[in-house]
Amino acid sequence: MRLLALAAGLALTLGCTPGPAITVASPSPSASIAAATASPPPSPTPSATAGPINIATAVGAIPRSFHYVSTGQGEGFHILLFDEESARTPVEVLRSGPVAVPPGPDVRSEDLSVSADGRILVLRRRLSEQQTTYYELRPENGVVRALLSAADLGPPIVSADGSRIAYARMTEDPALHGTWLFAIAARRAGTGAPHHR
Repeated sequence: MRLLALAAGLALTLGCTPGPAITVASPSPSASIAAATASPPPSPTPSATAGPINIATAVGAIPRSFHYVSTGQGEGFHILLFDEESARTPVEVLRSGPVAVPPGPDVRSEDLSVSADGRILVLRRRLSEQQTTYYELRPENGVVRALLSAADLGPPIVSADGSRIAYARMTEDPALHGTWLFAIAARRAGTGAPHHR
């Protein structure tokens, strides 16, 4: 019955007009996530801006019985928040803005990892073989921020407290290949750097 309610809510939400959205960062020609690079950097680099690719909506307090669902890909990508104890329609916490995809095979995909309390989401958006970016999303206040960009970032796993990300890198360079840890709080302070394990 719960799955039927979730499916009905998802169908209603995708057919509804979304409420007012908050764009968190304004586009910057010099730091655009959508710009293609000739060759990927040897290691992930902190990204300067989330740009208009992700448009978040503040949803207030996260319900006790929360459930996030991601749907679509590319320009049709959405993240919805369900309250499993309520019959209310799911709330859209993020939708995709225009996505400029660099030339090459279409390998667009998105992955999502959520902290134990549902207050921090880490989103991986892969737009091409050369461009993958991690974003930190805070649904309570609608803040979305780019964390890292590189060509070969695997799906993120956020720690239960939302302070760190673990991820794999698949590369032929033995110095970069393997599991990495990244401190989200240190990135907010401007001192974050990935650590290889």
